[in-house]
Amino acid sequence: MMDGKPWRPVGINFWPRSIAGQEPGRYSASWLSPDQYDPELVERDLATCEQIGANVLSIQYGNAGEAPAINDVLERCAVHHLKVNLFVGNGHPLGHNLEALRKLVDAVHVRNNSTLFAFDVAWEPQVGDHGERMRLDGDWRTWIDEQYGGYAAAVQDWGFSPALDAGRPTNPPDEQLQASGPWNRYVAVYRRFLDDRISRGYREVVELLRPFGALVGARSGYGGNGSTWVLARIPFDLLSGACHLDFISPEGYALRGDWPEFRTGGFTTAYGRWAGNGKPVFWAEFGESVFPGTSPTRLVHQGQTYDLTYRMVLDSGANGASAWWFPGGVRTNENSDYGLLNPDGTLRPAAQRMRKHSVEELPVARVAPVPNAWISIDPEASPRGYAGIYEEHRAGYARLREQGKIPGVRTADTGTTSANARLLAVGGRPADGHNPLRALNAELRLSEASRSVEIWNTGEAAWMPAGQGAIVLLVTVAGGEVARVPLPAQVSRYGRSRVELPAAAVSGASCRMALVGRSAAPLPFGEVLRLP
Repeated sequence: MMDGKPWRPVGINFWPRSIAGQEPGRYSASWLSPDQYDPELVERDLATCEQIGANVLSIQYGNAGEAPAINDVLERCAVHHLKVNLFVGNGHPLGHNLEALRKLVDAVHVRNNSTLFAFDVAWEPQVGDHGERMRLDGDWRTWIDEQYGGYAAAVQDWGFSPALDAGRPTNPPDEQLQASGPWNRYVAVYRRFLDDRISRGYREVVELLRPFGALVGARSGYGGNGSTWVLARIPFDLLSGACHLDFISPEGYALRGDWPEFRTGGFTTAYGRWAGNGKPVFWAEFGESVFPGTSPTRLVHQGQTYDLTYRMVLDSGANGASAWWFPGGVRTNENSDYGLLNPDGTLRPAAQRMRKHSVEELPVARVAPVPNAWISIDPEASPRGYAGIYEEHRAGYARLREQGKIPGVRTADTGTTSANARLLAVGGRPADGHNPLRALNAELRLSEASRSVEIWNTGEAAWMPAGQGAIVLLVTVAGGEVARVPLPAQVSRYGRSRVELPAAAVSGASCRMALVGRSAAPLPFGEVLRLP
């Protein structure tokens, strides 16, 4: 919303035309650096962006030396009625540097700047292959101990004995992420660990940026959402961190074919709505390269890709999309040309299609329509993650759209509460108090000044504050229960709450959320908070 009215982003990932053909080293130094930034050339290109119907530009900001140029761009964008989606470095949730991020943001004039639409804090994040994922193995082992009470208990729950690294638990090998086998439950649990780890990282980044007044998103579409060629590198799921982000940002590089095939991509919009619990879905990148072999025929085909993408955005009720990218000509570090413009500045068919989308279509578009048909998914059905879900359900999504129905995505736990959610652990085993619950999850943070705990509901089921199926903060000392602190009110999915610590919560105590009243003993779940 903007000024009380719906706002539909028509975006361009913006670099000026002057970067086309630059040598890779020069390109990497950034058009915003003091030795490259040319305000007259940028002004010319911003006017063109306005002309072709854009209302938001996605811009990459990597170091404080670029701050003067960013400030100038923001001022010029305001004149051209352009908002800015500003990528900032140092915000990756698996390796952020909060101090460096703060310095980067403090260097520019963005606090409560109405031109700034959002911070983009992670650029196509992915976890990496097996060797790269080993950097998280220490966190993985800690998570196993917290959720299962030890590796031996975890192996028994999984019904599978994974290979070890020097006698210690490690992450799944790449091949187990790409095909089903006896390791499926183990891989599902590892993906849950990643969701938890990523979400906690995003929480810290978002809380640092929140006082600046802009929204916060992350383009989570490495390789294109649903692509299979990136499976071994584990692209971030749209669910990962969705509790803390303000909108969900897939990318369109898995979209292909004619309209019946392209239409299936709308399933990703529906999945993004489910993952974000109804938050806006903004397709952060889409496009098509016309190089090598640039020709009038290829330019026409690029325009057709824009046409199909915008049709999919409208058909699926997404909030908007951002094209990759503005300048025409060869990008030498990857031998591509995704430009909206020819090198001489004339408009390509893709740019003309963008203007039609902005002027004629989006103002009357139906955004986030209420579903009247449902696609039930099992997020753990395939070790391939979202790619497996996409492959299973996208054709069914398109069939429902052909019938005029509006499909929504749900799981067996959607719309449940702690009073009636299934008592299953991640991987499908019965919940027993020593395995992570599928429908219930939580993050905790201690406020030392006020002796309270801030709580986030990161699972699907809402938390009830009393009765059978109540959720409490369980406080233990040396493994023995010393207190149960009730919630002050119901907490919905992605909701927040706060409880005061009791006197029994002494130094060395552990705090964890727990489900009570539905089993003989409490069922703890979520993050473990140890009091200093």
